[in-house]
Order: sequence, then C-alpha cells, then structure tokens
Amino acid sequence: AHSDVTVGSEYVALNTALANTPTGTSKADYVTKTNALIDATAAFNLAAPNYPALAREITKAKALGIDAATADSYAATSETTAATALANTQALMVDEYNYVATNYSHAVELGTWNKSSNAGSMTSQHWDGTTTSSYLEQGGGDLAYNLTSWTVTYDQTLSLPAGNYIFKVAGRTATDHVTINLNVTDVTNAGSPVLLGTVNDFPKGDTGLGINTSGETDFTTGEGHTYAYNGNGRGWQWRYVKFTLAAPASVQVAVVAEADAQYRWMSFCNATVQTDDADNVALMEALVALNDAKAAATLTQHTNIGTGIFQYEATTDGDLWSAYTTAKSNAEAFTLAANTEVEDVTTLTTALTTAQANYSNNAVINAPDASKRYNVSIVDGGQAWDGNAITFVAGGRTDMGNFAVQYLASANAYMCQALKFTAVEGEDNTYKISAIRADGGEQYLTTGSTYEGGNNTQIRTTDDASKASWVKIQPAATSGQFQLLNVSDGNKVIGRNATNPDNGMYTDGNVSFTIAEASQASVTVSCKAGKYGTVIFPFTPDVSTGFDGITFYSCETVNGTTEKVQITKVDTPVANVPYLIQNDGGDNFSQALTGWGVATADSYTEGLLTGVFTAATIAAGANNFVLQTQGDVQAFYKVVDTDFTATAYKCYLTYVSGAGVKALGFEFRTPTSVRGLEMAEGQNGTIFNLAGQRVQKAQRGLYIVNGKKVIVK
Repeated sequence: AHSDVTVGSEYVALNTALANTPTGTSKADYVTKTNALIDATAAFNLAAPNYPALAREITKAKALGIDAATADSYAATSETTAATALANTQALMVDEYNYVATNYSHAVELGTWNKSSNAGSMTSQHWDGTTTSSYLEQGGGDLAYNLTSWTVTYDQTLSLPAGNYIFKVAGRTATDHVTINLNVTDVTNAGSPVLLGTVNDFPKGDTGLGINTSGETDFTTGEGHTYAYNGNGRGWQWRYVKFTLAAPASVQVAVVAEADAQYRWMSFCNATVQTDDADNVALMEALVALNDAKAAATLTQHTNIGTGIFQYEATTDGDLWSAYTTAKSNAEAFTLAANTEVEDVTTLTTALTTAQANYSNNAVINAPDASKRYNVSIVDGGQAWDGNAITFVAGGRTDMGNFAVQYLASANAYMCQALKFTAVEGEDNTYKISAIRADGGEQYLTTGSTYEGGNNTQIRTTDDASKASWVKIQPAATSGQFQLLNVSDGNKVIGRNATNPDNGMYTDGNVSFTIAEASQASVTVSCKAGKYGTVIFPFTPDVSTGFDGITFYSCETVNGTTEKVQITKVDTPVANVPYLIQNDGGDNFSQALTGWGVATADSYTEGLLTGVFTAATIAAGANNFVLQTQGDVQAFYKVVDTDFTATAYKCYLTYVSGAGVKALGFEFRTPTSVRGLEMAEGQNGTIFNLAGQRVQKAQRGLYIVNGKKVIVK
C-alpha cells in the first residue's frame, strides 16, 4: 500500500522483520517473529504518510526557488524516523515562508472576489485576529454545509506586468472528503487559457499548528509562540503558487474547493500576489484598484426621472449617467502594455470611481412646493394596509406626543394625511415631516428615543420642531416610488414592524412609498333662507367673514316633556365636531370652505349629532333622525322604514329614548331671546312685528309671538 516509501527507519525495520522468517518447528519462534512482523507493519503504516509528504515538500521547495542542495538536505534516509520526517517537512515549510518573505517581499492584497452561490465568510476561527478578522468559507449557517456534495469557487482576474510572482494563500479543510485547489491561469487569450500553476495539498483538520498569531509559519510550541484558539491553532497553513509572465498578461487567480460528503468545510484567507520586483508594486496596486472599480461598476440608470417632486432632474441625471457609462467603457477597454504607466491606470480608476460616486450620490432631486402638502403612502406586499397613507392620529397614544402615526387608510382629503415637508438647511433631500393638528399647530415625525424609554426604531411624533427627526427622501429603483431614510438612525429605511406587523411606523425593512400632492377637503355650508342645516368640518373653518346670518349650534339633549332638541349657540366652530346651522338671512346661503384634513375617523359624534365625512347609510328603526322639511315643517324626522343615505360633511341625530317619537323640533337654551320659541311639532310659531305685519323670522327688536311680547336681542 505504500510502495512509494523506500526510505526511513520504519521501512528498514519492516524489511528486517520480513527477512527474519521463522526456522525449525519451534512454536515460540513462529509467534515471536510473527508478532515482530505485525508490529513492524503497524509502525510502518503509521509512519508511511510522512515520507511522501516530505518528498513532495522538497519538490515544492525547489520549484519555489529554494536552493536544491538546501532542500535535499531535508531528504529522508534509512535512519530517518516518521517524527523526523514530519519535523523536516515543517522545517522546510518554515524555509519556504522565509524564502517568500525575503525574495518576494512585495505583497499586493487582492481585491473583490467573484463568488459562486454557496460562498460565504466567517469570523470566529481566524489564525490572526490582529490583521484579518474574517475569512472565506463554504459551509455553516445558510450555506451548502449540509449538502452531500458541493463545489465552491472564488476567482478574480488581474492585469499584471511581466515578472515573477507568487500567489500566496492561507487555508485548511475538514479532515477528509474535501480538496482546495489554488489555480493561476493566463487568460490573456480568452479562447486558449493556460494554466500557469496549481497547488492542492492544504492541511486537513480543524486544529493544529502552522501559522502563529504574527502570521509566520511556525510549528514550535512554548514561550513566544502564540496561536489562535487558546494557543492550539486551527490548522491554518500557507500555500504558494509560483508563476512567471514573460509579457504583460491578464491572469485569473482562483480558489476552487469541492467535497463529496455531508458536513464538510473549507476555509481560506489573506490571499496576496507577491512580487520580487519593487518597481512593479505601484502598478500592481493600481491594477487591483482598477479591477475593484470595474467590479463595483454595476449601476443602472435611475427610473425616477422627470418633473415630479423628488424625481431626478432629467438634464443633470443624463449628464451624470453619460459620464459614468463613458468612464466604465474606458476602464473595460483598458489593456495592459509594456509601456503602461501607473498614472495611466489611476486615471481610469479615478474617472470611474468618481463618475460612479457622482451618479450614486446625485442629489439633484426636485424639491416639493413648500406651500403644498403631500400624501405619503406605503408600498409593501402582503399587508392589509398596503397602499394606505401615513396618518397622524390624535389621541392614538397616551404618551409620546399623544399622537400615533399609522397606515390608517388610503389617501383622502379629510384625514390627517396632508404632510408638510420642511427642508433641513444644508442637507440634500432632507426634511422635517409634519402634519397640521386640529388646533392649527404642527406635529412632527420623530424617533421614539425622543421620549424616555423609547428607541430609534420607533417612529413617533412631537410638537417640538427642534426634536423632529431628519428624514431623507431617496428615489427607489421602481419609478414613482421612494424610500424615507431615518437620518437619526444611520439612514435606515423607515417602514413597518417586520417581526410583529401592525399599521404603525418603524425603522425597519426595505419599504418604499409613493408621494403625491394632497388635496384639501372642500366643505360647502348650505342652508335655505329661514331654515336649518347640518355640517361637520374636517378642518378648523374660518367663518369670520361671509357668514352673516349663519349661526352654529350644538345639540346636547332632548327636553323630555316637549320632545324638542335643546340646542346651544356656538361662536367658533372647530374641526371634527357636528353642528346644526340656522340661516337667519333672507336669502338662501351657500359657501364652500377648504382646508387640510385633520380627521382620523370617518365620523364623529358629539352630543346627539353624528357628522360623517363620507356618504353613510343611516339605519332605519335604530332611533336615528335626519333633518328634513315635510310639508312646511322642518325638523329631525325619524328614519323609520327605509335606510337613509347621509351625504359627506352632513350630520344626523340619534335619540336613544325616541322609540315612540316620529320627529323632533327645536328648543333653544337662551329663554330671553326669540330662540326661546317653542316650535311645536307640525306647525311654526306665529310672529308679528309692532306694525301688525306677519314675519317669517324675528330679527332684533320687539315682536308679538303667539300673542305675547318678546324682545329679540
């Protein structure tokens, strides 16, 4: 089984045992010599691998450039033991390391690897935590570690000037069923690549010495010799592939590993190309930098280009994209020649990296109109609130500003969704985002860390502009979509709670939004002359002008003895409160008011009235009353047999004790005015002025009402 082993003390002992055949008929002689042969065979089998390993190392050392006589001095002889052979192999590996360090002392770190799909990295078992914290590995985690067989490849192509080189890598594998190949291939002629060198004898096993924590080849234990993994090492060893280029060439360096059993792994790290020519180093480093720049040049042109808010301005974007594609084309077309200077390469690299950075960081995005407001709606597949707009919900929390921010409903005019973008001075595309509260003040987006016990992953609100978060707007890859970056938390994407999805805002996930100009809610206040009407506003209305003759009332209760609605005058109507209105003028009244919505529900109830912001069905037989004129009598009439549809921004009345009541008239709370009239159900009060003329409405003055004198103030 070990016919390639022809030297060593174990080999000599085995041949001696074979030659020492039993003689005579003595059983003891047979037993003694048989046992001696068995022992010699076992010792030889244990020792045998060390001898060809030493022979291979001597061959590798000579190929690397170590003096042949020096290499041969380590060769095994008939007196060499397996332990000596192993020690000689290790000593020769130390010589190789020193040879490379002395004669190929100019190391150029490699750039970005092209990786196969099951390639990964690790950090916990490195031989030198002081220089490289991570290494590349197949296996573990979500990689292909549990496959019964696998192949993993790392490669990169380098342009190198003529000269002598060594591809140097630290590596190791599992104890069996795994191989790592280092390959160096001349790919200058893509149709006919030439293998310049290969190595595939990396050490097996997860523990052992080979590289100390200073990065040197070392197998010595004791003081001054330190290794990773509590001083025991993890089996790392250096391997080298020497190659020579007679002319400038494109060279692919590759690490290819494969396994044919489950739960196997490989690891490698600290890959460099070493040169013996100091004059080549600057050019080599420039070429590696160019390769990295080309590998990173994977931009695609923006899709959010146009005249809309937050889109890229077309002319600027086009110019920057043209500069990028030109620089990339020039870099791809580069061919290394004998007369190439370092400056030639760095010029291409600088042009490409600059053009890429300029395009990636293109800040020429159309700003929003400061006088307008915008609906920001989430785009996120698979959630019930997909497409809903960011809504400020008054009273949605008992802490953190008493406002919640939720994806409550799709964008509409009446809800508190019309967001204001206030630019942060000196910061590109960065804004404080706020909504207008019902009281006219502003409520800003901020992080939960603004409040005691909160954190930056929470998106909350504040009424303090100085505590508002900075939110950067970034166009997404999909046209018409944008990301909101939480500047206060390292530009992380604002989205939703990925682990416990609800309709609240959080810093989490790769979420995009649409941004569109918000519409103001428009409410038409209308009432016929001498009549009543209802209205609810989703904003605070300005009724200081143009509302002569119009009076607003609240409806709190019903006088149980007269079954009339008791109403109270309201001097200043506010948002989200239903009102009864009266037109004291002689003409029909109609006036539209507009404003940014501040509602967070489709309807609001106060007292007996409920106002709706969208068309709503008023159920019959549920003690609901709607304002109507039947005959000449205007009153709240009960919805009896058929459901009634209330139009947007109107109100209806609910009287829970009205089971036997068909209609409710009006009774005013101020008894010294004409509003103290009792409007009997089914007829109007009779009003005369002092001239004896009948009038529809009493203004200021003295009137005769139902035969009694009444002063109207």
